[in-house]
Amino acid sequence: MLDKSLPFAPVIMVKRDADNYPRFDLPAGYRIECHIPGREREWAEIMASVGEAESVDAGVKLFGSTFSDHPEFIGHRNLFAVAEDGCAVATASLWEGEHFGIPLPRVHWVACRPDHQGRGLIKALLTALLDMHNELSLGRVIYLTTQTWSYKAIGLYKKYGFEPYTGAKPANWTDSGNLGIAGSYEEYTKAAWQIIDSKIAQYEASRR
Repeated sequence: MLDKSLPFAPVIMVKRDADNYPRFDLPAGYRIECHIPGREREWAEIMASVGEAESVDAGVKLFGSTFSDHPEFIGHRNLFAVAEDGCAVATASLWEGEHFGIPLPRVHWVACRPDHQGRGLIKALLTALLDMHNELSLGRVIYLTTQTWSYKAIGLYKKYGFEPYTGAKPANWTDSGNLGIAGSYEEYTKAAWQIIDSKIAQYEASRR
């Protein structure tokens, strides 16, 4: 779930060694499937369950607006973890983004229904996405965008070798957020990562 008690700020993470990552399989009772027509509603249900969409209907619209830029990818780059009853309960996509001014592979819209969290589904989906990335020979660099509210997911991304991007403002980055500070992109990003790292440390300490 998103932690919306935190100030909101979007951030970027970059992985520069896409062929180096941990491997995790799905637990028993789940399988990975690609998108099929009609699964947009299941995707929307997942997003609504974690607070990424205000409702299932809003999530269906979000699916259309999110993935319409590359319709040729729909069907094989949208992955789902599917439970024994055939219901899709987690999702992640391998997409393409141009935040840095050139097309680059990106991990896109990662989420798992709360009642299926803690079972390693996202780990398995990230492994499958990076496998796909390398099978398609998309290069060594892959990135993702996320936000302070998703610090638990960010802790996982770090374990896969994604690192905070703290360089110059990307060519196609739109500033947003409510940290309540003024300054350059670099200063704003630094403040966001201080919040994230602090929350990750607190979360990991609570689990020991």
